[in-house]
Amino acid sequence: MRFGQFVSEPVLWEQQRIEPELPSPSSGSTLHALALRWLKDDREFRKQEEVAGRLNRTRGAKPDTGVPTDSEVFYKKHFRPRASERAQLVAHLFQESS
Repeated sequence: MRFGQFVSEPVLWEQQRIEPELPSPSSGSTLHALALRWLKDDREFRKQEEVAGRLNRTRGAKPDTGVPTDSEVFYKKHFRPRASERAQLVAHLFQESS
């Protein structure tokens, strides 16, 4: 599956034939290794699609538009330093600069 759709028709999975570089099932880490491999393949495919301009939306940091992000608004609203903390911070910064 890719982006929630089947890439090809589902088939019976024969691990060693399809994914020979994965660890053997006896090692116990087959599913984890396979999931990591699929995530890597999907990431590479998504990057190719982004570069080609076929995706409406790209992942990652947004360009600076001057509009504060939700996280900036949240932290300014809920985590403002108190006046005493601000005074201590200013005093500390002043001591470092002199």
